[in-house]
Amino acid sequence: MSVPNNHIITDITESDYRSEQIKVLYAGLPSSIAVNQIVGGVFAWLMADTSGQHLSLLWYLILTAVMSVRVVIWYLQSKSRNPFGEFWFKLFRITVTGSGAVWALASLLLFPENNIPYQAFIAFALAGMTAGAIAALAMDIYSILLFIIPSLLSLIVHLVAEGSRITITMGSMTAFFLLFSVIIARRLNRNFMENVRLRIALHEREIRISDIAARLNEAQRLAHVGSFDWNLVTGELKWSDEHFRLWGYEPGKIIPDYEVFRKGVHPDDIGRLEEVLQKALAGEQYYNCFHRVVKADGTILHIHGRGEVIFDPGK
Repeated sequence: MSVPNNHIITDITESDYRSEQIKVLYAGLPSSIAVNQIVGGVFAWLMADTSGQHLSLLWYLILTAVMSVRVVIWYLQSKSRNPFGEFWFKLFRITVTGSGAVWALASLLLFPENNIPYQAFIAFALAGMTAGAIAALAMDIYSILLFIIPSLLSLIVHLVAEGSRITITMGSMTAFFLLFSVIIARRLNRNFMENVRLRIALHEREIRISDIAARLNEAQRLAHVGSFDWNLVTGELKWSDEHFRLWGYEPGKIIPDYEVFRKGVHPDDIGRLEEVLQKALAGEQYYNCFHRVVKADGTILHIHGRGEVIFDPGK
């Protein structure tokens, strides 16, 4: 017997992970762009007090240009016929590197020498962007590193280069923060990838179960054999597709229960059937009974019903 198979079952591969990575990374890209623009705007506005309006505006325009490119790439990726291809993954990493470079440029262009409060503000802003990057880019550890290392490393160099005890301390603390961020990013990335692995495995399992169910239904249709599952505790009764047909119903058109089953049995056979059924429920014998089924159109089928009662030892 040959049964059509509409599903191709494969092992979880690197391409499965890559597709999931690209899907999640690009899904979070619009919010990431919005955060960059808003935080960048506040940052440029405040730093204009110490670095001058022209430099602050120049930096913000560079940030806006990079974010605009990312918007275009996000749009093109969403319209692509192959949105989860390796090309889009590499392009995402490139644009993340560009974002990290822009925030590194903030320390180069706007670093306020001998101004501890504003230096602390830069550190605070970059720490916030780092935390956001770890959360948004958790699916790809390299994207996280490409963003946070340039942005924080530039600040660390400037703080240490100031030479005072407090700026060296701030630079050292920022370096520790960078190291800690990398460790957290690695752990978070492992957790995300494990979740992806479990999700893909569950999807593959669902496909296999669906495939097995389709094969079973087709086999029952060809053999004119139905199956049922009756939960005596809840009263729930499940019929296979062919079982519906044997009783004269389209699959899924009614909700099967014991009364539907009983009404379908020939009146002359119901007494004997229920006697056999009660003995099976009492554990005295297997359910094994020949009886007739009367369909709605009057057609009579001879049925050989067999079943096994399974008891839960814990109840």
